[in-house]
Amino acid sequence: AQPAMMDTESADTPSEGATVLLLNVEPLAAIASKRGLPGAPFGCPVKPADGAVVMTQGYAVGTHAPAAIWGAVDLAVDGNGDGYADPNATLGAPIVALHSGIARVVPNNWLAGNYVKITDEVNGWATAYAHLNELNIVSGQRVEPGMIIGWVGTTGYSSGPHMHYEVYQNDININPLSILECW
Repeated sequence: AQPAMMDTESADTPSEGATVLLLNVEPLAAIASKRGLPGAPFGCPVKPADGAVVMTQGYAVGTHAPAAIWGAVDLAVDGNGDGYADPNATLGAPIVALHSGIARVVPNNWLAGNYVKITDEVNGWATAYAHLNELNIVSGQRVEPGMIIGWVGTTGYSSGPHMHYEVYQNDININPLSILECW
């Protein structure tokens, strides 16, 4: 059972009794610092209970082109080991922040669905997550690595359950595959 979550109908306030969730994640800040990229969002933002994370659309491919504007990767869960996305295993998988920063939440966007962007102005990193089924944070909230920000969904312009993931370094969209650690 999922804990109480943000009521997306109210204005930027968590529902009464909402719980801030953290998953047991390696000390991501220490890993990034050792790699010479302080604050970098290393790791995998999708944390399924079972199965493996797979990429369903690559960077600068299809709806992710041109990369400077739409550059992202789409992530889903392979629940049965065949190497392909499994909608049942994907829908509702937890999504965690991979770096600290301030969240900007845009619920019910026609294109991105439930959308979150986390910005770390100190280190110059930002990550964005789209199509979330449910949100667990609010705009203006400080987010830390490992915090559950929401759950994978299929909101907005989406053909099925997945998470659209973008990474920015100093306001420049970069290929997430250079720091993504899902497989």
